[in-house]
Amino acid sequence: AEWLARKDKKLDFWTLFNRQNGSKIRFSFNDLTVAPTKASAPELVDIKLTDFCPFGCDFCYQDSTLQGQHASMDTIHNIVEKLKEAEVFELAAGGGEVTLHPNFIEIVKLFKDNGIVFNFTTRNYNLFKSPHAHTILDNSGAIAFSIGSVDDLKKVQSACIEAKHPKANLQQYQPSIN
Repeated sequence: AEWLARKDKKLDFWTLFNRQNGSKIRFSFNDLTVAPTKASAPELVDIKLTDFCPFGCDFCYQDSTLQGQHASMDTIHNIVEKLKEAEVFELAAGGGEVTLHPNFIEIVKLFKDNGIVFNFTTRNYNLFKSPHAHTILDNSGAIAFSIGSVDDLKKVQSACIEAKHPKANLQQYQPSIN
């Protein structure tokens, strides 16, 4: 299902969440004097799944390195269970370089199978060259690429074209470079 509904019992309103594009619509069947602007429980959780990263970006605020550790699958299963209980809609996963977690494909599927949209940030411009590219794209939400130059943007554009997947279509995005 593309849309998911959740009732906020504390604030007495509903949120409709679109799993495809992340949009949210809030409404109430009661007379509210003020329209709700945010929920009483988390809807999106930002989490660091690994501290490993080979890229050494100057702008990294996580200080991830080649010596960084990956979260264990036991920890990740526990996180999924807790987020599902809390009825979280989506996750923003990062790190380090989350795509280099040895269980990345399993992780992406695990979140989707539990009704949580898995969004992530990467600098892995070769991601779509992976034999698992379509599995990643089919099971994840938004993918953000960290870029530091116009050349990096061109690498991302090239990777998206090579992916030949509707979700990797940059035609809907028109980045502007000055």
